[in-house]
Amino acid sequence: MEVRCDQCQARYRVDDARVGPKGLAMRCGKCGNTFRLAQDGTVTKPAGTKASSIPTPGTATPLATPQSPPRKPVAAATLAPPAVAAQPPPLSVPAPATPAATRVPLAASPSSVTATPAPTPVPRSEAAVPSAPPREARVVRPPATSAPASKVQRPPRSMQLEGAPSGGPPRNLVVGVAIALVGLAVMFVVFGFWRQHRPPPPAAVEALNRAKAVADKDSLAALAEAESQATAAIEAAPRGYPAAYAELAVIDVAWADALDDEAYFSTERAERAGRAGDDRTRLDADGKASAFQDQAKGRLRPAFEAAVAGNRLDPKSPDAALALADYYRAARSRTNMNLELKRAANLGADPASIAFVQGADLLGQEDGFPQAVEKLEAAVKGAPDSARLRFRLSMAYVKAQRTSDAQNALQETLRLSPAHERAKLALEALAGRAETRDGKKR
Repeated sequence: MEVRCDQCQARYRVDDARVGPKGLAMRCGKCGNTFRLAQDGTVTKPAGTKASSIPTPGTATPLATPQSPPRKPVAAATLAPPAVAAQPPPLSVPAPATPAATRVPLAASPSSVTATPAPTPVPRSEAAVPSAPPREARVVRPPATSAPASKVQRPPRSMQLEGAPSGGPPRNLVVGVAIALVGLAVMFVVFGFWRQHRPPPPAAVEALNRAKAVADKDSLAALAEAESQATAAIEAAPRGYPAAYAELAVIDVAWADALDDEAYFSTERAERAGRAGDDRTRLDADGKASAFQDQAKGRLRPAFEAAVAGNRLDPKSPDAALALADYYRAARSRTNMNLELKRAANLGADPASIAFVQGADLLGQEDGFPQAVEKLEAAVKGAPDSARLRFRLSMAYVKAQRTSDAQNALQETLRLSPAHERAKLALEALAGRAETRDGKKR
């Protein structure tokens, strides 16, 4: 409830639960007035309390009554009672005449004087006693109640929060805090941009260049060494190196392709052994083909993880997009491959690398080898020193039954990578095949 001080009219808000059956004793924090608040909201003066000595604002303080002049002391017996003395004296009171018998002439002789009884003392008249000047009775005036103050629309305040400031924080403080927060946010954005686009350490760049150079050899031993170099590049850049992750994914996919090629040549050897009736060789070749296929599938999982890691570090990296496209090509997911190839082209990826992924995908289709030859030839023109691209082009020539072109491409592959074991196997397989071009004998 709201309560007003009966002197200064200050308003306070009091919780109803604090007012007991006997009321709540309160003291005004503004004028010091003490009063008691009843449960019905009425304000009364507490019994036995002394009124505050602080004057009420707006009321007149009565002046001090002037003191009366000092009076002469009068005998207590001659003083009238207070009730009589308070009455004004009569207008005229005649003085009583002294009887003549009581007067004794001085000239008379003692013998002629008759003995008369002594006169009884007559009480003095009230008029004979000089009375003090009349005093005006002091009129006790009740304290004038001040006029009710004009009602000002202000929120009621609690007595517990009397000394607390009623306003909010200063405007300058709010503006300063806002400017500080904006500056901190800008610093975080700039730091994140710098951290994402800062160049990697030189050691990581050197390790990545070595990994790319070794991976172009495309032999199994070279791919194993290239994987270790790419891992070293990633470790040399602890804050992330998207290009190194992308190269590691490409190396793992190339390793899976090499194992698939080994499985393909083992299957052909098993077929030749079966036609020759050599069951032992056939079984051994079939076992190797199955093992190579399992190993190829095992290389695809780390390739996907590395490509995703590089793409997470830099979503706008064309190398990461190409690595994902090459993985989806090896995993036979043509829809995802086309999406990643489109994204890589929009990010400005190397056209030769895009053509290689497209040509390798067409090479896996039954009737796609003519288009595969075109794509792979374009890829080889963009990267003529890559043994991987040369060998894949030779496989396209083999499927197109272009034996002479296939042999030339295989010999160029061996020139770039003398340890390329699959190129050697392919040359051995083509040794007894007649020279053809597009399925027609010359």
